[in-house]
Amino acid sequence: MNASCLDKIMLDNVLMLFIWFLLFSYTTRTSTSLDTLAVSESIRDGESLVSAGGVIEVGFFSPGNSTRRYLGSWYRNVSPLTVLWIANREKPLLNNSGVLKLNEKGILLLLNGTNSTIWSSNASSKAGNNLIAKVFDSGNFVVKNVQASDKDSFLWQSFDYPCDTADDPAMGGFSSRLDIRGYPQVITYYIQGALQSLFWTSESGNREVFSTGEEDQCEHYAFCGANSVCSVDGYHATCECLKGYVPKFPEIWNISFSSGCVPRNKSNCSENSYTDGFLKYTHIKLPDTVSSWFNETMNLEECGGQDLYVRVPASELDHVAVNGHGNKMKKLIGITVGVIIFGFITCVSIIIYRKRVAARVYHLAPFQWRHEYFRLRKEDMDLPIFDLSIIVKATDNFSSRNKLGEGGFGPVYKGTLADGQEVAIKRHSKMSDQGVEEFKMKFC
Repeated sequence: MNASCLDKIMLDNVLMLFIWFLLFSYTTRTSTSLDTLAVSESIRDGESLVSAGGVIEVGFFSPGNSTRRYLGSWYRNVSPLTVLWIANREKPLLNNSGVLKLNEKGILLLLNGTNSTIWSSNASSKAGNNLIAKVFDSGNFVVKNVQASDKDSFLWQSFDYPCDTADDPAMGGFSSRLDIRGYPQVITYYIQGALQSLFWTSESGNREVFSTGEEDQCEHYAFCGANSVCSVDGYHATCECLKGYVPKFPEIWNISFSSGCVPRNKSNCSENSYTDGFLKYTHIKLPDTVSSWFNETMNLEECGGQDLYVRVPASELDHVAVNGHGNKMKKLIGITVGVIIFGFITCVSIIIYRKRVAARVYHLAPFQWRHEYFRLRKEDMDLPIFDLSIIVKATDNFSSRNKLGEGGFGPVYKGTLADGQEVAIKRHSKMSDQGVEEFKMKFC
């Protein structure tokens, strides 16, 4: 066999090895250009997954000046490094040997150089075929079925495991969690240190401090003690007792609030509990809602604050108002008194008016008194006057067809004025023993 044949055979072997290498690389992909990881695929330290929009990256990193390696997700275009989620914060890798893979059960595995499991995600009973791990632009890193699009169908997601992602990811003095028992609430435990909330914008790309945990002392559980309300004026927290309660130790209330408040008048639950009532506080934040229930149909505006009903003796309901809501009985009494006063003033005014008219005619003879009384009343009247021709035309010359009836003054007719308005017209009868003034007083 000559040299040219040997060279050809070696070239063919090298080409075959190269093809097999490409195929092997595809089946055990470690590409950094995709956002998903399929079953049995992996990424090594130095490789990563990138979300479709190029916002989020998942891979291995070292925070600050540390040499320890962590698996996590972070914003690609924010400086300094802004991490969203960390998998192995309690067990960092000591070198660059880390490997992330997805097994057939839908479990993410973080392996070290000796192929030992450093961290793993939770197993899911809903795992099926065609599983992938995918990173989204929202920052969420999930395990799901390929066809699944609903977030409720995620088998696992990093959003369920928030953690401290600042300079040192290791466990510290603060611990925060969401308690979903009763009305959901965020509870923060701390031993020492300072708590900060950070934010950043795409324009600046820099992290800035939004708030610190020490700014609102009312967030400290039982800061004011039992039966009290804590409010913040600027950065200064003040405490006050609930309505119907007084400081347990008044002499030190302005120095230390932690002793709380006690009822001003104790309620007798065994005998007169039916006389007790409730005062309503609105739009407040309750200290603990584990044992509460709530309306799940509420919108965001209605969730802005809760209502608190405080049981107090009946004696407190008579003079206490909370947030502008006074006792209903007190309001009812006020309205009743107002109506009585108005009625009394009206009656007095009528009596005074009648006395003034009577005083002006009292000195007249009896036969003149009646005439003068009605003359004075006439001065106070402002009745419209119609010409007789208009009335005759309106009643068709007092036609019997338009007669409605007859009374002590005389007959009553139905009439229609020129503008179409229908009226009742009373014609004074000469046979009536009532005078003209009485007739006019009929319309007063």
